[in-house]
Amino acid sequence: MDLGEYWNEVYDARGSEVSWFEASPVISLELVGRFSPSRRGCIDVGSGTSDLIRMLAEDGWEDLTALDVSPRALALLRSNLGSYADVVTLIVSDIRDFAPPRQYTVWHDRAVFHFLVDETDRHRYATRVASSLAPGGIAVIGGFSPDGPKQCSGLEVHRASSKDIGAAMGDAFEVIFEMTSTHETPQGIPQAFSWTVLVRRADDEIASVGL
Repeated sequence: MDLGEYWNEVYDARGSEVSWFEASPVISLELVGRFSPSRRGCIDVGSGTSDLIRMLAEDGWEDLTALDVSPRALALLRSNLGSYADVVTLIVSDIRDFAPPRQYTVWHDRAVFHFLVDETDRHRYATRVASSLAPGGIAVIGGFSPDGPKQCSGLEVHRASSKDIGAAMGDAFEVIFEMTSTHETPQGIPQAFSWTVLVRRADDEIASVGL
């Protein structure tokens, strides 16, 4: 399956009526603002047309990046950035193939991890997060919890608790916060989410826990 074309068609057909749409990314903003060690260097993976990057820019954040597999989604995002369009880097990539060009302070993912139904893909994801984050950087990951939906936009998902996410991410990370929430889709359907914040250990810390 060509995932880029698949998600292009989803955005063309549904626009802002996609099930994960939220008028304001309240939880994402709260967790990123609360746990980030600085106010620069955030990459939002699976960004779609989310307002998170724009709202961070408005709040004075610098060095912002949005990544998505859908070129159409990023084109829509760029059009919504207004005067901030020139200060945000846009990257088209399948997260499983992403080759980080540098290290970031914050990795934000709302509803990408849960599409990785294959354990091998989850391992590839964890490897990419570890190589993308500087030691002390944080990963904020939100996705369907164990009692959440079994599918999203016609695709099967991997439902996970914060404990599951921590195990999948491996010893390069330490879970420092977890919570659950309920997202209501534009169609009024409740969806149960797990949210997990992890910190990237320093290399000597990784060695001490067995990697």
